[in-house]
Amino acid sequence: MLIVRLVFWSVAVCLLAALVHIVTIISLPAFAPKSASANARSSLGVNSLARFTPAPDQKMLFARENPDMEILVCRYDARRAPVRFTGPLTGDYWSIAVYDIKGRNRFALNDSYQVFKKIDLIIDTRERDIEADEKTLIIQDASASGLIVLRAFRPFRVYKQMLRARLGEFRCAEMSH
Repeated sequence: MLIVRLVFWSVAVCLLAALVHIVTIISLPAFAPKSASANARSSLGVNSLARFTPAPDQKMLFARENPDMEILVCRYDARRAPVRFTGPLTGDYWSIAVYDIKGRNRFALNDSYQVFKKIDLIIDTRERDIEADEKTLIIQDASASGLIVLRAFRPFRVYKQMLRARLGEFRCAEMSH
C-alpha cells in the first residue's frame, strides 16, 4: 500500500510541476518588457525618421546600445507604394537592418560593401517598374511594414555634430506611383 501511495504522489507532483512550467512558459511573453522594435513601432509615425542617441542611464528606446552609436529609425509602410530610404554615407562604420513587423531581420548591410557612395534603399511589396540607378538596392519583401534601422559609429565626441548633420540629410518616404 505504501508503494502505491508513493507512486501516486510522485505522479501527482510531476503532473503539477509540468502544469506550472507550461503555464509559466505560455504566460511569460505577457510579463516580458516590450522590445525596442515594438516600442519604436508604437511611438514612431509611418514613413518618418527618428534619431536616437543611446545612453546607458536613460530609459528610452535603444538605451542598451553602444553610446558611441547614433541610431536612425524609419518605420515604413509599403502597402500603397514603395518606400525609399536614402542619405549620405556616415563615416567609418555604419549598418542598416530592415525588420518586419514581427521584429525578424529581413535584410542587413554594412560599411564593408565599399561600392556605395550613398545609401539608397527601396522597399517594395510587389514587382513594380521602379526607376532606380544601378547602385540602388531594391528589396522586394512580402512584409509590407516594419523598421529600417541605421546605426552609425561616432568614434569621438568631436564628430557628433558632423554625424548628426549627415543623419539629418536622410529621407524615408513613400515613392510616388
